[in-house]
Amino acid sequence: MYFNWKIMKRLDLSSIIKIITISCVLITLGLVFITEKTHSLVIENPNTSNSDFFSKSSSEISAKNKIIIVINGNLEESSFLKMLKKQKFFLINVVTSDPRMKNKKPVSYYDKVIVHDKIHEILKSLRFLIQEKGFSLSEVYASQQNDAELADIIKEAFSKQFNGKEFRKLSSNKLIAINQLTKSLKNDFENRYLSVDEFTKEITKQFFPCTVKVLTSQQTLATYFIKKSSDINSILPEIKSYEASSVKLWIQPYRENLYRLQIVSFNNKVTPLALWHEKININENKVKNDTSSLVNFKDFTNISEDKLLELSQKLAKDIHLSHGIAEFVLAFHKNQMEIVDCNLALPNLNQMEVMERVIGYSPLSFYLHQVIAGTELPLSKKDFKNIIRVNVFLNNKNDLLKLSTIPTFYRYYSANRGIENTPLVGEIYLIHADKNLVVASCMAIKNTEKLLSNSMFLSHSANNIVNFYREATMKQTAKGALIEQKKNQDLESEQVLENLHHESQHIPRYVKPLGNNASIQDIMKYYIDIYDLYILHGKAPGTKVTPMNTGNPAFLPFPPIVKALRESLDKNLLTYARYNMQVPTTDFVAKLNRYCQEERILVPNQKLQTNNAVIGHGSTNLYYLALKSIIKNKGDIVLVTRPTYGLFIDPIYTAGGEVGFIDIEEKDSWKVHPEKLHKTIHFYNERAFNNYILITFLKEYEKFLHAIKVFNLDKENIPSMPNIEGITDLKTFDQYLEKLNTFIDNISDPLVNKDELKFSFSPRVRAFYHMNPHNPTGAVYTKEDLKEIAAMIQDHPGIYVIDDLAHWGVLYEKVVPATMGSVNGMFEKTLTLMSLSKSYCVPGLRTGVAIGNPEIISEMQYRLLNSSSSASLPAMIALDAVYSASKKERDDYLESNSQEYLFRRDLMKVLVDGIQQANLTEGQKIKVYQLILENEYKTGKSFDKKLLNLVLSGIPLVRTLTKPKGCFFHLLDISKLIGAKIKDSAPFQTATDVRNAIYSMCNIDMVPGEISGNFFNYSLRMSFSLTPEQIYNACKSINLFIGNYIIKYNPSIIKKYYPSLEGKKIEALDESILNKALIRFYLDQLLKKLIIEYTQITALKTKQDSSKSLWVEKQITAIKKLMEVILGSSSNKSIHNGIYSYIEKNKNWLPKYHPEFEKLINCIQKLKD
Repeated sequence: MYFNWKIMKRLDLSSIIKIITISCVLITLGLVFITEKTHSLVIENPNTSNSDFFSKSSSEISAKNKIIIVINGNLEESSFLKMLKKQKFFLINVVTSDPRMKNKKPVSYYDKVIVHDKIHEILKSLRFLIQEKGFSLSEVYASQQNDAELADIIKEAFSKQFNGKEFRKLSSNKLIAINQLTKSLKNDFENRYLSVDEFTKEITKQFFPCTVKVLTSQQTLATYFIKKSSDINSILPEIKSYEASSVKLWIQPYRENLYRLQIVSFNNKVTPLALWHEKININENKVKNDTSSLVNFKDFTNISEDKLLELSQKLAKDIHLSHGIAEFVLAFHKNQMEIVDCNLALPNLNQMEVMERVIGYSPLSFYLHQVIAGTELPLSKKDFKNIIRVNVFLNNKNDLLKLSTIPTFYRYYSANRGIENTPLVGEIYLIHADKNLVVASCMAIKNTEKLLSNSMFLSHSANNIVNFYREATMKQTAKGALIEQKKNQDLESEQVLENLHHESQHIPRYVKPLGNNASIQDIMKYYIDIYDLYILHGKAPGTKVTPMNTGNPAFLPFPPIVKALRESLDKNLLTYARYNMQVPTTDFVAKLNRYCQEERILVPNQKLQTNNAVIGHGSTNLYYLALKSIIKNKGDIVLVTRPTYGLFIDPIYTAGGEVGFIDIEEKDSWKVHPEKLHKTIHFYNERAFNNYILITFLKEYEKFLHAIKVFNLDKENIPSMPNIEGITDLKTFDQYLEKLNTFIDNISDPLVNKDELKFSFSPRVRAFYHMNPHNPTGAVYTKEDLKEIAAMIQDHPGIYVIDDLAHWGVLYEKVVPATMGSVNGMFEKTLTLMSLSKSYCVPGLRTGVAIGNPEIISEMQYRLLNSSSSASLPAMIALDAVYSASKKERDDYLESNSQEYLFRRDLMKVLVDGIQQANLTEGQKIKVYQLILENEYKTGKSFDKKLLNLVLSGIPLVRTLTKPKGCFFHLLDISKLIGAKIKDSAPFQTATDVRNAIYSMCNIDMVPGEISGNFFNYSLRMSFSLTPEQIYNACKSINLFIGNYIIKYNPSIIKKYYPSLEGKKIEALDESILNKALIRFYLDQLLKKLIIEYTQITALKTKQDSSKSLWVEKQITAIKKLMEVILGSSSNKSIHNGIYSYIEKNKNWLPKYHPEFEKLINCIQKLKD
């Protein structure tokens, strides 16, 4: 804060003091006060009162020369002790049972610590201290139930008000005490006490549900819940672990709602001071106190204030409590009540502090005032405040910080011994005058806790993703330090490493590191930035990079598209000088409808209208328009598979939504499992709703209440709030919000701005983005697959499916794909995106069509016309050409492309996994061998079989994760490369690191798993839409890179993953297959020369050459047949005879056309042998 001192000098002293005071107040209001000590973490709301622990009247009492004794007090400081010290009490801690205090110096907040386990020694030490100091005893507090007897003895010894022998007897044996209290109430509830040995036999006679308390004579050690007889076996081992002679088992009927009555008795005058409504939590059959809410006596319907006073007096009398504080846990039933438990020691000190601060008194201050002053403390006249104590179990302090911002948050007390402990366990106190607001806050906190314990939370948490990579970094850095290094490197290796370091130096300058609060969007952007920076800066201009990351199709465009574009240029050139409207015409929709029916994209009877279709600039453009039209509330969730097409994640954020991941796995054939989809939808809805309650609704509701009060509006008709904890369908809360907004609309005051008071709605899952075939896994969904998913979607009325058919028609094997729109009842819930880019090989035209629900389509059309230019004329011509073509023409084109993609898919699998892992026919293997020969054979030189064997063995430490039935990508598992390092470079920590190294050293680009959202599995996406030669050379380069750099500098990897192969060679080469491949290779060389000659002859078009061209054509046909026979199922003898016969007939001219004719003869002879 800055002050203008020239102005300040002109002010008088009082004005300056006022300015400084106001400044300090503003600073205080702007901060959350956090104190951290070795014993606890305390966070409090800065807007709440920070009054002393004890009330003003209590704090005015003189405590000089007065002693307070705490028996077995905590070794950690507390607010209770601090306030006693502040009032000048002399504090003594009498330790009888804590070995931690043995031989330990007194801590600063106790003036004296007495360590003895004999009563007479304790009394002797106390008398000496009191006489020496001239002090008088004020009060003795028992920290635990079993200390109450000693506390009463000390009081009697020093002539203070005490309770007597009957009280001590009951306080030292809780079983007897509760029995006596139960008997005095004359109810018919049976309390059964069993020994550990009796438990197994007797428990089966009990009515369920019930609870089992494990009791010593003084305290409750644990409480278990048994819902049905089968639960007995789950708790039996723990029950038997207790020492049978020292415990009893108390069997009680299960009570969900309990009430803790806190009373004070002084000179036999009993005052009920507080009643807390307690709810319990059951986790793995263990019962724990979950929440406690302060009850307003005036509103309590179970018992009147007069009856409650009578009950308090009766309980105090039955327990022989004349002086002190006591708590009784009650359960109310119609006209009866049951004693569930009692406590004669210090109550919850955090609870006492909050009561004192908020309502002006607590049982502690009330009783202490009477003890010291001898008079009753007047109860505070403060308005009643709703107080709820919530026991919480949180993952980290960021979760706590989030909860501390809600308007009802008052204080957090940690139960952790040290501030570094995780998870965080403690109590949160919520306070507000409006009960609905406090209850809603409590429910939201408990829902938060439940979400944090959900196993899905970790894999869907941005914070956990960041931690995952950080832990990997630390582990791999430590592992890397132990890896053997070789000092002698060749020049080439040094140069490669230099390039790697050169590229990596760009990262810190451009990319912001991931912080603790990174979101999924931040994480995705981080890895995309690194990916892009390597493309921008990693290579010198002109460097040839093999784009294995690409989604470009491999073939020429669909012929009807080419024909239509040429005709448009010849006949309709003027149309290129005009804007082209992209609103679908009736004629276009008719063609589109026919196409959809032929391709079975829609149900048979579905007929498209013009308002069912919109034309966009490809799938990406249509996808974004769909998102903008579907997302209604900021933060609405769009589910995408993980892994997914990475570039379709960021548009969700751009459209105002949030990404939700549904994991697909190898064991499920990389398909969405319907049950997992259901759980994922429920998880994200629950998480979004809970965040909405905590971050948005509670603040909006508080603002609404404040407005009602300020504007003096009638609040009688405010709709009642539903139970947030019990909401499983957001429709329930939507209806409540609509009622609230209707209430606001009905405010008649014209000066009230109603729109500012209206409530927003909770985000939720709005869409599921689905691809068929799936990118990047290549999974293909059939009609049966989609029926199950559709049934799950139909159970959630507010969710749309965005069905992306970008790779429609790019299929392998005998599989019939289906669309969501082809499932009955799904058309209105599905937006189907269709593109020509991948299927019909025209990605440069950027065009596509979306069909579906007219409401969504109309909004997409509106956004398209108002945010971007119309589709290009060539794009429209291409669409028309495809939708006008016959089904046979389309099928023939797609089938031809798919057959070639199939070979490339299998080729990549062979080169990655090894030929022994690929399920190929002999003919397919021959083609693979031949491809390698074509890339490696040098005329006049012998072929390197070692290289062939190396390549056919597959890429070491890498495997394919998928066997795609569609698309043109393989996912590679590179997890075994994580932790490896090259010389002194940092170990690979992510898939992005591996990709960057391969990009740097091999000039090959692939897509790392992080960009696909595949955070927890290390993978690379590799395209096989390139030429077979590019695929072979890329895989060979990666193979050599891993051998020369990874295995060379990380020998421990071989020991870890291939212990049985260490020092051995993998034999993948098949000599018989190689021989046939060589024959085809030599015949193919001959064929290429004949084709060149034929082309030259036919170009001349002379009569004298016509006979020559016929002869060449005849030879070409004959050689093609011979090559096909080799790939077929014919026997070696049959193949030999066919080829040998042909050679004998043509041996006069063959040696002239083929310089390595003799090698061909040798191969044919081997075939015969």
